[in-house]
Amino acid sequence: MVLPASRTCFVLNLEHFIDPECYENLTSTLVDPKPLKNEQTLLTALNETPPHKMTLMIPGGRTYLIAATILEAMDKIRDAASKGLNFLGSCAGANLACTTLIEENHPKQGNFCAHDLNKDKTVWYSALNLLPMVAIHPAISNKQEWQLTPALLSEETSQEENKSSKVDTGFDCYYQLGSHFQSVKLYDANKLKTPDTYEKLLKSEDPFHSQQIKTEAYYQGPDKMKAGLSCTYGEGRVFITSLHPEKPIQNEKLESKILREEFLRRMFTYVGASTNLNKAP
Repeated sequence: MVLPASRTCFVLNLEHFIDPECYENLTSTLVDPKPLKNEQTLLTALNETPPHKMTLMIPGGRTYLIAATILEAMDKIRDAASKGLNFLGSCAGANLACTTLIEENHPKQGNFCAHDLNKDKTVWYSALNLLPMVAIHPAISNKQEWQLTPALLSEETSQEENKSSKVDTGFDCYYQLGSHFQSVKLYDANKLKTPDTYEKLLKSEDPFHSQQIKTEAYYQGPDKMKAGLSCTYGEGRVFITSLHPEKPIQNEKLESKILREEFLRRMFTYVGASTNLNKAP
């Protein structure tokens, strides 16, 4: 499938709510990214740019406050995606692309978008619903510090006609206590305690949802939790990740750097964004 040759790349950059370093790192290799400073500029871009000519990126930041700020634009983003807009969500942006963000053992942070808070402090927030996944954030932390985590880049290599195998290769990558992703249907309903809440999740199916969601990266570990996903939404493409492959690593091993940059290149290529990244050796 040939990606559109010319898309305008818009990147949300809400003051105080989008992490400045996340924004700078994400846009540093993009060709002529257009910053969106508030919801009005986002709405203007959505109204004036043909969906098939537009890529929208939401970097890391404060998920709840970003959601509250662009609440009125969410339906327009979904509509544009169904007609060809490509979406890249990084960290907080990845949370927003899912059906819902679920905070386990976490204090409630405001009333907007929140649907349920039980005695175990499990709260879920409605989001863009571009793919039928739950973003799960289990940790309590007031400091979103940068940490290195071992990750796996998912590869599919054809061995024989009509057969394929998966080969996962490891690399190091930064993250900020990011979420991992799980299918809505596979999420443990017992964690929500309230049946009606889980029923709402199950009823959130959208005719534009893709039936094929590709895992692009995992967190290394026995559970191999999903850290990066790609799929379509109607005529548009969606790529989300809780990792930060755009952030350089000091004294990085060459093999790890090659894989990290390959993941970054894969992200941008999938959503049709023009970059000045060098091709993989």
